[in-house]
Amino acid sequence: GGLDNVERVLRLDVFVAMSDAFEEMSEVADEASRLLAQAFGENGRHPRSVIGVRRLPRLAPVLLEMTFALKKTP
Repeated sequence: GGLDNVERVLRLDVFVAMSDAFEEMSEVADEASRLLAQAFGENGRHPRSVIGVRRLPRLAPVLLEMTFALKKTP
């Protein structure tokens, strides 16, 4: 049903592939949080964790794990 079925964002976990010199992992997560707030308004506000890792699957720079509450279907 797409994003129209999302009632609210419950949680966001952001995994950032990084080197020892990279210090902006919170800024990466901030952008993801801003995008969710833009898309869902007040229902896009959420708790989150930001985790720095050496490597992600398929050499991705960022992995987002999101938990949503869905609207009840009639």
